[in-house]
This record gives sequence, structure tokens and C-alpha cells, in this order.
Amino acid sequence: MNEQKVLIIDDEIMNHDFIKNALSDLDYDIISSLNADDGLMLFQIHKPQVVILDLVMPGKDGIELLERLEPEPDSHFAVIIISAFGTDEEVKKCYELNASAFLPKPLSKVTFNSLVRSLMQSVIYKIELDIVKSKFEDLNRKHR
Repeated sequence: MNEQKVLIIDDEIMNHDFIKNALSDLDYDIISSLNADDGLMLFQIHKPQVVILDLVMPGKDGIELLERLEPEPDSHFAVIIISAFGTDEEVKKCYELNASAFLPKPLSKVTFNSLVRSLMQSVIYKIELDIVKSKFEDLNRKHR
């Protein structure tokens, strides 16, 4: 698998710094955006495997962007929602929209690092499985 990419979408520079520091021992290409619109554009360009999305931002919030990203259980990316202000209804809505995880701020470096590693590996397995399935289907078509 080529580069493993993480996209951070958060309006707080401090959170970007924390996340980069928390993931510094992992060999990920980290891409950052300070708002939802730029984050969506970077998502479409870079196709990251893990998106870290702040729930509360000026302009479009995390839920609006999550709706635009449209993650599904078999997607080739995972979304972690982070927030200091998430209500039970917002958490429920994020999971209904297929967010992979919801973490309250302040984040724990160890928990955060472990979650990102786990989700990254899960996404990579899905991608590799889809490649194998596609090759199998191609072989099956050729032998019909």
C-alpha cells in the first residue's frame, strides 16, 4: 500500500498540532484544513484513509461535512469526530451517518494514536480485499 494519509479538519491550530504530535511516531502523510469547505476539497484530491473531523466549526460544521463525505461501512476511509461540545443527539447523528468513532476533547494521546492506527489498518484491509476481489472477478470473467 502506498502512502497512508490522514486528513485533519479542525478550525483550531492547537488541535492540528496535538494530532500531528500524537501521530508523529507513525509514518502517515498528514494533510490539514482549518474549515469544512477546504477539507472537502482536500478529501477529494488526496483521498485519505482516515479523516479527523471537528464537530463544531464556523461555517459548515462537522455533521454537514460528514453528510457530504457519505462514509459507508465498506468505504475506503474512516471518519473520527472530535468535539468538546458534543450532545448525545449529535453523537447519535454522527454514528447514524457512519462515523467510525466519536472522541471527546481533550484527546488522550495514547487512545487517539491507537484508534487512528486501528482504523488505518482496517481501511487498508478493506482496500486490499477489494483489490483481490476485483482480480478474482477478472479471472472468473476470462474463464467463462
